[in-house]
Amino acid sequence: MTITRRNLLAAAATFAGAPLSRVAFAQEASSFPSKPVRIIMPYQAGVPFDAYLRGMAQQMTGDLGQAVVIENKPGAGANIGTEYVARAIADGYTLLAYGLNLAANGSLFKKINYDPVKDFTPVIGLIRNPGMLIVPADSPFKSVADLIAHAKAKPGSLSYSSGGVGSMAHFCGESLKSATGIQLLHIPYRGAPDVLNSLFAGETQLSFPVFPSALAQVKAGKLRGLAVTSPRRMPQLPDVPTMHEALGARGFDIEADNGIVAPIGTPRAIVARLYQAFAKVLADPNVSGPIVAAGYQVLGTKPEEVAQRIAKDISTYRDVVRVSGIQPE
Repeated sequence: MTITRRNLLAAAATFAGAPLSRVAFAQEASSFPSKPVRIIMPYQAGVPFDAYLRGMAQQMTGDLGQAVVIENKPGAGANIGTEYVARAIADGYTLLAYGLNLAANGSLFKKINYDPVKDFTPVIGLIRNPGMLIVPADSPFKSVADLIAHAKAKPGSLSYSSGGVGSMAHFCGESLKSATGIQLLHIPYRGAPDVLNSLFAGETQLSFPVFPSALAQVKAGKLRGLAVTSPRRMPQLPDVPTMHEALGARGFDIEADNGIVAPIGTPRAIVARLYQAFAKVLADPNVSGPIVAAGYQVLGTKPEEVAQRIAKDISTYRDVVRVSGIQPE
């Protein structure tokens, strides 16, 4: 039989000395951490979340008294790093930095070797960002209504770029099609820079990248923001309406959360200690200020709220995949 974390936990529960195990857990929690804490980043180094989290980790090192280390394990649509943490020992020393993929991959892949709810214990929600419907600055479309009217008058004439299947732009583009009945051709690229370049080059006519990746270009007048997919307008671009405002009852709410989860079974006292350390750093204006300026919403949500949000996002992405016909890989 293969020995796994679940086997060990199940075996421990059968011993008559189970109460001693709880005492041991309590003692371990009181002395946590006694060694470096690893945060597994299932994305490549250099993405904005990676950069911000490294800054937080440096500050947390002083608070926790132990090094907080970011370790990148990208690949397979974030599944490699996510599965690694799902199989890790539940002692608080191996954490997962999650993004949109934690909630979406169950709908995007025919099989994943972890359960986004049953295999993880939420620690904290850190930042959130919506998508933003953008077009080139010289586009004839001044509003979402203009774009929809053109798409209905000339079906199949518009294409939208995305960072790949399952990206924010892909989910938002398919949601726009479903909400309005228009036809849009999806053209996937490798990442945010290519998405924006496709608009500048005239290869595509619109996109829905995450808000921060297009904010500077919209402010500079190189792109035009038509709407954001958050339920409220973003303070960084207060004149850009929400999709709810643009579409009325047909609007939609799609945002990507980034945060921290731990393997299921991590003692509550350790989760509470980790939450406290993350929340303290996030409350520092020197940390949160640049994050907000870049276009993110700072969260600091508690574990139970994170669990509710992940469940909501799983339902949202499942519905988009079902209605749009996106084929799981």
